[in-house]
Amino acid sequence: SSIDDLNSRILKGRFLFQEVIRQHPDMSLLHSESINSMRLITVRSLKDGNIYSFPSIIRIGTGKSIVDNTSQGGLAVGIDMSTGFLKQWGFYKPQFGLKVDTHPDSKVKFADFRIPFFKEAVQQAIYFHSMLPELHSVGWDIAIDENGPLFIEGNDNWEINGPQICNGGLKENFNNLFCK
Repeated sequence: SSIDDLNSRILKGRFLFQEVIRQHPDMSLLHSESINSMRLITVRSLKDGNIYSFPSIIRIGTGKSIVDNTSQGGLAVGIDMSTGFLKQWGFYKPQFGLKVDTHPDSKVKFADFRIPFFKEAVQQAIYFHSMLPELHSVGWDIAIDENGPLFIEGNDNWEINGPQICNGGLKENFNNLFCK
């Protein structure tokens, strides 16, 4: 039977089973077909050793795509780090379009959307980063479910392109906050 075949394969291999992410209903308003995740960046200051949040983004799927990746036609939108509201413009990778201020499918105007549990996500990311003393910066991929932030992974090589495009140049900001 197919159940016996499945059991046999599982017993012979190494697998990870996890629950399906069910995002917060507000996050589904952006694009319900994909999990729309934040790339929230934390950086350890070389000046004082404290960990701070850095200009970050949310990635949002488009069309019928079940992923939010910009490499698959999704959008990246900057986040106002003091409020959790999205910035005005969402950006595509050039082969998929340019920039828009409203999601093409859901018609949500980005600047009117506030990420639920945003402050909690920032606080938890800073706390988690504090347990990684050897890492200068981490790009956290975070979904939001009905109970709060759901950390998917932390990346030590988090690719600056999205945050840079969505939040303007970051060099001066980085140097002022974090370098000696």
